[in-house]
Amino acid sequence: MVDEVKTGLVAPRRVSGLSELALEYDLILCDIWGVVHNGLKAFPAACEALRLARVNGASVVLVSNAPRPNGFIATMLDRLAVPAGTYDAIVTSG
Repeated sequence: MVDEVKTGLVAPRRVSGLSELALEYDLILCDIWGVVHNGLKAFPAACEALRLARVNGASVVLVSNAPRPNGFIATMLDRLAVPAGTYDAIVTSG
């Protein structure tokens, strides 16, 4: 356990899902693979949490180390049924 008084550090907060955090931030940088989808289909709860964050004023940027252009990733997300309105932008290493 972290002793906040002695170290000045704050222990990480355990959360059960993104929806617990989504409304607390103005900007969300979110990994794609394993967070938004599993390679076969979108994760509805994650997509809804990101959409809700956007509705409440946050910007959502999906990030990936995939060596592909962001347009390719956007097309892939469409095929995996990630709903429109889930994110504002995609940044990749491609």
